[in-house]
Amino acid sequence: MAILSRSSLSPSNTSPTIIKLVLLWNSNKSQFRARLMTNDGSFNSRSGFLPRIPPELETVLSNWRQVYYDIPQVRLKTKGVVHGSCANANNQAKANSTQIKAILNLWLEGNDPTWQPIRESLIKASGQLGESVHLLVEIEDQDENGQLQPLSPVLRRLPWQEWNLFKQHFPQAEVILQVEGNNSGLKSPQPWPKPRILVVFGDNEGIDLTPDRQVVQLLKQQGAEVRLLEQPDYDELSEALRSELGYHLFVFSGHSRSDDHGGIGWLELSPNRSLEIQGDAFIRAFSRAVSQGLQVAIFNSCDGIGLANQLAKIGLPRSIVMREVVPNEVAASFLKYFFQEFAGKQRGLVPAFHQAREQLADCHYDSPYPGATWLPMLCMQDAVAAQPLFWKDFILQKSSFRLLKVLGFGILTLALSGLAYWGLRSKSLIAPTTISSPESSQTINQLISQGERLLISENTNPAKEAGIQAYLARDYGKAIEQFRQALLENRNDPESWIYLNNAIAEQKFSMNIGRLQKIALSVPITDEVNAAQEVLRGVAQAQSRFNCNLPELIQTIENFQTPLPCSGGNGGTFLQVVIGDDQYTPATAEKIAQAFIEDSSILGVVGHFSSDMSLRAGDLYGKNGLVAISPTSTSVQLSNFNSFVFRTAPSDKFAAENLYNYLKIHSGEFSNVAVANVPGNSYSESLVQEFERSLPTPFVYRCDLSRGDFSAAECVKMAQKNGAEVFLLVPATDQTLSAAIRIITYNQGDIKLLGGDAVYNVRVLKDAGKESIKGDLVISIPWHRTLDSEFANQAQVFWQAPVNWRTATTYDAAQALINALNQCGKSCSRRQVQRILSSPDFLALGATGTVEFELSGDRKLTADHQLGILVQVRPDSTENSADGYSFELLEK
Repeated sequence: MAILSRSSLSPSNTSPTIIKLVLLWNSNKSQFRARLMTNDGSFNSRSGFLPRIPPELETVLSNWRQVYYDIPQVRLKTKGVVHGSCANANNQAKANSTQIKAILNLWLEGNDPTWQPIRESLIKASGQLGESVHLLVEIEDQDENGQLQPLSPVLRRLPWQEWNLFKQHFPQAEVILQVEGNNSGLKSPQPWPKPRILVVFGDNEGIDLTPDRQVVQLLKQQGAEVRLLEQPDYDELSEALRSELGYHLFVFSGHSRSDDHGGIGWLELSPNRSLEIQGDAFIRAFSRAVSQGLQVAIFNSCDGIGLANQLAKIGLPRSIVMREVVPNEVAASFLKYFFQEFAGKQRGLVPAFHQAREQLADCHYDSPYPGATWLPMLCMQDAVAAQPLFWKDFILQKSSFRLLKVLGFGILTLALSGLAYWGLRSKSLIAPTTISSPESSQTINQLISQGERLLISENTNPAKEAGIQAYLARDYGKAIEQFRQALLENRNDPESWIYLNNAIAEQKFSMNIGRLQKIALSVPITDEVNAAQEVLRGVAQAQSRFNCNLPELIQTIENFQTPLPCSGGNGGTFLQVVIGDDQYTPATAEKIAQAFIEDSSILGVVGHFSSDMSLRAGDLYGKNGLVAISPTSTSVQLSNFNSFVFRTAPSDKFAAENLYNYLKIHSGEFSNVAVANVPGNSYSESLVQEFERSLPTPFVYRCDLSRGDFSAAECVKMAQKNGAEVFLLVPATDQTLSAAIRIITYNQGDIKLLGGDAVYNVRVLKDAGKESIKGDLVISIPWHRTLDSEFANQAQVFWQAPVNWRTATTYDAAQALINALNQCGKSCSRRQVQRILSSPDFLALGATGTVEFELSGDRKLTADHQLGILVQVRPDSTENSADGYSFELLEK
């Protein structure tokens, strides 16, 4: 998205008029749909079409970039592959830059009748409006069908200021990239006795930063309070950004880079320390700086579009970047010219930027570096496009400052100290968000962990607790040692496996030999701890497989002295998992989802466990653009819920068909059926409704398993009285499962029993194994461990015990997210993850077969799927049985 600005060169606080040109790709017409409007209603909205970018423009732009990079003195850290002869690079780049301008104008000045209304309106506006005008060109990332618009990165790198219409009719026009982000917390500058500026000098390999140091001195001469950090480590930079007094400006000089799409950026803090902008710690620190009133970040470094996009997402209103690799002297000169205009001559931010870029042209930098004057780029959120920003806005007005002086320097010092103290103290005075808990009021943070707190109290030992304390203290080496010891004592603990993986990832990242990607997982630990661990095992196994060599990892747990075989996947990437306990309540699930959404480093969610939780949280995920893949939610309501909600378990419609087909074959088509379920529960009602649709007659009797005065004896007697030959059991919670088990026990085989997947629980085996066999209990589940598969065999070795369908479908969900992250590469965004998962070409190899998704978000049931299994309770004398019983595949 680009803004083109024509602002008054005098320091006026008059808000500019916004002319907005919106370009949205229309795949049916192979054109951009164009709309033109103003924010003040100066002229009515105009519509038209702009033909697609000429292929030759894309080609020549690509050619210019290649030869431009070969020009000597271009500000590169390492040249890598040389594209051509350095001696000829300048001439080739000059020819290409000339071609770019020519083809650009042929495209934009074309005689297409559908484009002419837009041009004519722009020309007319230039004569009607005043001097303070912003012309906003908004380039949508998606086409009209919601698909990724692949030309967006090209459009953002075009030199729009070379359009002849702008040069002739908007002589002061300046191209500004509009970046989308969080503008809910945008703040006006917080005045201070002096403008406060944080300057960071990063990796300077091949760069002379002497001119940048001179700019620092210039800022001090202009009365600024400047803090300079040279090649800081992560902690030092984070500490500075978190300053309680805050900063008005952030300036970085050194090396940086962006991904090809311009969505993610990296800063090179030192020769061996690269900082990814989406990293969790940096995002939190920079968010703190924004909340304290940071107005502008200037990255006087290479290829910074990704930096601007990423920081806008956390609320940064404005940034200045270089759109390509930048020669050292061009970068140094631009920084000097900009602050001479902005701080010295007190021009507004936009005109100061424009004048600085014009001075690059006056100094003929385009001669040695063709296209160099295109490099500086001003980026803004649209919410501040109409708000002029001046150097004086950072300074406390004299009238206010004079009052402080009258009070005396000692009182002023005390006041400033008090402000800082109050800033620290206020954190504890603001009540944290709380939720309703069965036992006490808890903060959401207490229900979320990636290693810093214990969530499953049933699975603890001294080593695990020591590992958690070490992780909290960021002593990852000790945390790894303690979690290994904890697993030696309890191999079946998925929480310890996940925390071990997270500690390994943090250690690798801190040593700068690995990069992090993060997903989250929500499970009902408080209310359904056994089911929660079944789900956790699926993610833990997928995470361990991705981060480490799984067969060797298993051996190292038993051989404690052997180094861990963990080098990451996809080129040294390490997967981290954040665990949330949604307590099996929709309200808590919603708050957990909100916490995941606010953590910008989380790229996808596995969850939630139940359909009610997934529906409640899924609405938030859809509105905020975060993918969630539920491994266990089966309600038909989740089909086509929104484009960000997927699932790996088949819907209740599939389970109902399996149960009905079994019933028709074994009990006759016209059997009378009673049902015991949980009214109001999405999963329970969904399966019941789907099953009843198949029946020739309605249920003959219904029992409410959730009633406080529930009686299993009355339920069975009334079902028999109404002629029931079959009883369908569909509990939903631990409490209602207990009620269903009482029905099984009381029934004593008089009525044939069918069950939904919630009945697939070890408690049924332990509490009613014998009675289940008498009632010929048949349960429909997505998958069963006795199927011959690589996953089942690997899981048996990994956990030293068999796993069930919840672990398998969770593994599938994790594998789907991992595959999507792999396809994203190093510059992954939440939107990209969603697009990849939605693609008809997407697939991942899971425990239950190939994982693919329908447009509805449902699992696509491909030819190789192993989903949709019927099981029965059978006697079992093996060590893996539960009190002598187990679930076995139904004999056909």
